[in-house]
Amino acid sequence: MQKRPSLTDRWRAVCGESRMHGSEGGVRKRTERHRALRLPYDMEVGRYSPLTYARDVQVSSQEPQVMYACLSPAARSRDGSLYRSQDLGKTWQRFDHGVKAHSTMMSVGLHPSDPNQVYCTTRGGQVFGTQDGGTTWNEYPLPSHVQDVYVVACA
Repeated sequence: MQKRPSLTDRWRAVCGESRMHGSEGGVRKRTERHRALRLPYDMEVGRYSPLTYARDVQVSSQEPQVMYACLSPAARSRDGSLYRSQDLGKTWQRFDHGVKAHSTMMSVGLHPSDPNQVYCTTRGGQVFGTQDGGTTWNEYPLPSHVQDVYVVACA
C-alpha cells in the first residue's frame, strides 16, 4: 500500500521549482524541461466537477492550503467554471456561484494581500470577480471585439 504524501510534500509539489499547468485529464506539474509529470498526489478533480480540462491553477499566497483551478470541457469550449480547494487539492467545490461562462475558463487572478478578491477570465473575454470571498460575483464586460483572453491579474 502506497503511503499518502503529507500536506508539506504536496505543497512542495505545487510550489517547488516547477510551475503548475493545466491539461486535459487534470492538473499536472511542469518541469524546466517542459515534461508533464503527474503530481505525487492525484487531485482527482473529476470526482467534484464534470469539467476536468484545467487551464490555470493558483495557490493563495495568504492561505497556502487554498488552491483555485479554472476548469472547462476542452481548450475551445462554451463552458467553464472556477473551482476552489481549501485542503490543497483533496476536495474541490465550485467557487464562481451565479455566473455563466460562455467559453473556456482561462485564468484566475488572486489579490496579493486580500484573499477575498478573486478574478477569473474566459477565452471569449468575460471577466468575473468577487471582492467578498465568493459570496457575490460580478461580471466586468470587456469590449465586444476582445477575444482570446489568456490571463487576468489582480493588484
